[in-house]
Amino acid sequence: MPYIDVHTNSESGDTEQALDRLIGAVADALGKPRTITSSAVSRGPLRFKDSGDPAAWAHVWSLEPITDDQARKLTQDLATLLSELFGVPADRIWVVISGVPRNRWGTATGLMSDR
Repeated sequence: MPYIDVHTNSESGDTEQALDRLIGAVADALGKPRTITSSAVSRGPLRFKDSGDPAAWAHVWSLEPITDDQARKLTQDLATLLSELFGVPADRIWVVISGVPRNRWGTATGLMSDR
């Protein structure tokens, strides 16, 4: 159940297209189906390196541990994609990747570890 949350101060790019392409990039890099991958994009003020120039932060969560090779691919793929989608220079994009234990991810029906 990978999930990516992107925040950018860029006004460029189409949000709906970005949501779909982000799902594809995360699913491909982690070897997960698109049908269980989610994405979100928010836009608003963001200061980075003491500047309000276009920038982006992306945080990816996944239920299972993410290997170093997957993290490298995901970071590179997302930096390229976010630059393309939002016109943000690659050196103003940061990616955080978190592996979440199954007993810390749940829905109304219970924890993933209970399934």
